[in-house]
Amino acid sequence: MMLDDLFHSAFPHKLQADLVEAIADAYARNMPLHDESIGHDAASFGFLNYKTKTFNLKNLAADNPEIKIVRSSPYLLLQAGEFLLSSYNAGDASMEDDLLQCFPRNKNRAPVMTRENVIQLKLDLKLPDEEDFTGCRQLVLCDVGDPTNGLAAVFIGVPVETDKGKISKWGTHWELWRRPGMDVSIDFTPIQPARPVVPPEILQPINLIRKSNRKADANNA
Repeated sequence: MMLDDLFHSAFPHKLQADLVEAIADAYARNMPLHDESIGHDAASFGFLNYKTKTFNLKNLAADNPEIKIVRSSPYLLLQAGEFLLSSYNAGDASMEDDLLQCFPRNKNRAPVMTRENVIQLKLDLKLPDEEDFTGCRQLVLCDVGDPTNGLAAVFIGVPVETDKGKISKWGTHWELWRRPGMDVSIDFTPIQPARPVVPPEILQPINLIRKSNRKADANNA
């Protein structure tokens, strides 16, 4: 079976939508907390967003038999079908036009995932110098966005090359969602925990009431 067929078998449309919602919910909850006037920056937003994102993904796995938790700490590793899935931010919203140039900044897991895929690579004998990614099973769920512009795109990539410890090339990728325009807001229903899956002292669910955009409302009136 070809890699694309294996992917869509492991990640049906509903699961893809659930993964996007888990990430979008993290952005919706954490963007109102971001405050540069007290020293917040891209790093602090990324850390907080990662915590909420993995919290949501763990709850999704607890309630969805199509995906399961392989490892919770020190990093989250999920399994869907034959694939192992990690999740990282892969760039800010300005980079969403070319997802193949969006890569996680993470150095810890990148070489490990890539090495596992490279071991499975082979040359297609029918197409000289063309690589066959059918055997690759390490995937990365990538969100592209930032605390100012929000979530711009979500895709899953197959890492096949690293440079200085970071992923530098995707063998192939599947785009799950892309915001049609930078001025279009996201309206996802926040995910509610199905059951406690992480210690409360690490992260508690955050209940926020987002303020309405009065300027936008006035323009739409």
